[in-house]
Amino acid sequence: LLKEQTITKDLFNGNKKIKRISIPSTITSIEDHAFESCSSLIEISIPSSIISIGEKAFSGCSLLAQI
Repeated sequence: LLKEQTITKDLFNGNKKIKRISIPSTITSIEDHAFESCSSLIEISIPSSIISIGEKAFSGCSLLAQI
């Protein structure tokens, strides 16, 4: 059995150093607030393997211009 791989709640919340993220296809869910307030985040690549994105996962990512 394959175990679901998750970016957990609040994992990167408030991280001001992250600029670009490419989520691997082994990840299936992004929990609540996972990237909230990542104020330097400008680009994120989300694979088709993602089946759920939690509440406010990208809230406060004001520079996020590309998904």
